Amino acid sequence: MGGGLTAAMLRAYRRFLRWDEEANVRVARDHYGKDEEAARLSWRNNSMASPREFEIMAWRLARVGGVRELARDYPMLSDKALRLAGSLREEGLIELSEDGRVTPLDRWFSGPSPIRFERPTIEVDLNLDQLQCTEETLNRRIRLIGELFPLRGREVAVMGDDDFVAAPLAASTGAEVTVFELDERVIGLTGEVADALGVEVRVARTDLREPLPREYRDRFDLFIADPPYTAPGVETFLLRGWESLRKERGSAGVISYLPDEMGRREAEVLGFAADLGFTLWRMHPGFNEYEVPPSGPISEPTVAEGVRLGSEALGRKSIGYYSNLYVLMMVSAGTSAPPEVEGDPYDYFPP
Repeated sequence: MGGGLTAAMLRAYRRFLRWDEEANVRVARDHYGKDEEAARLSWRNNSMASPREFEIMAWRLARVGGVRELARDYPMLSDKALRLAGSLREEGLIELSEDGRVTPLDRWFSGPSPIRFERPTIEVDLNLDQLQCTEETLNRRIRLIGELFPLRGREVAVMGDDDFVAAPLAASTGAEVTVFELDERVIGLTGEVADALGVEVRVARTDLREPLPREYRDRFDLFIADPPYTAPGVETFLLRGWESLRKERGSAGVISYLPDEMGRREAEVLGFAADLGFTLWRMHPGFNEYEVPPSGPISEPTVAEGVRLGSEALGRKSIGYYSNLYVLMMVSAGTSAPPEVEGDPYDYFPP
């Protein structure tokens, strides 16, 4: 099963493009003195929505429930959101009230189904920067992804999966999920979870420090990654995600990291993402919480000599580990010669 627009959604998309082009050309010509040919070229190069981008906008419209809400959520100009809603209404896909509220009428808009399952736990390998998120975080992550993207029949790449997000995401959203993983324990348990949930999850034994095999490039609609929280680690996983994606507007990545661990290099990492054609769509601070092993660098807090941390019990209860979640949207195909990553993804103490 492949993802894509239904016949009615395709008609709505074509109508939306026609209206959007006409509106942009009129404004450029009548208010900014552009000639019509230049205005149309500018719209095609900068504003024309891809079919996937239209899908995501329509999906979000149904989730947020109104034209004004979509304009704030996406974000976009209010008149563009109204053109989107109008095109869907003309095809009988939604009802649209005078105050801009939306009622979906087509089953295409039906949302993801909540999934309950027993998440496996593993003894994390810090040499691979493994650290499992809490079950609450896992469920919240799956719910958010299902709210942001229509995934039924779409292909999703998971870049390493010690959190075991792949199978419940497939079961909840109808996505076709492929996991790129090196740890044989994770590979085996991924199959067990998929069998228990009655879904198929493909697994490709892959060292993500190396480029993806040719058969896995330019085919996915979304990638998910929780990489090593070093600048080379985040950049490496961003590059693998970019390799996996279809090069069109609306392809996206959901990536977690903690800027504090990268020192002063967050701007560098975001610039790396921009060079690949991504823009930052949204960011959720402290979204991810992780299970901290009872013995390890995180559960053994150190303080300056002579400073009293407190009781041992207080230290244990105070320890937590969190990271931000970033949603990146592809707005261009990026470069045909992607930037190179400098440094070891797993080196937390570079010179």
